[in-house]
Amino acid sequence: MNFPICRITRHYQPSDIQQLCGDLNVFQLRGQFRCDRCNDRDSVSIAFVGLLATEMPGLVVGHLERIEMRRFPSGEM
Repeated sequence: MNFPICRITRHYQPSDIQQLCGDLNVFQLRGQFRCDRCNDRDSVSIAFVGLLATEMPGLVVGHLERIEMRRFPSGEM
């Protein structure tokens, strides 16, 4: 995932994304995530990347720890 406004790139396991969002196409994931810093969801770009073995050392990959359900009254999100 690439957040161009804050210039952040994050990498996640595809199985974690599938557990969070279900079986969605990469194009359908665009509005599902937001930036931690600026809270923007519109400029997020998502792509599945196949990496070579030489690119993997030093790459930080996020892992799913827990799923937390939050309920907000309508209009307060």
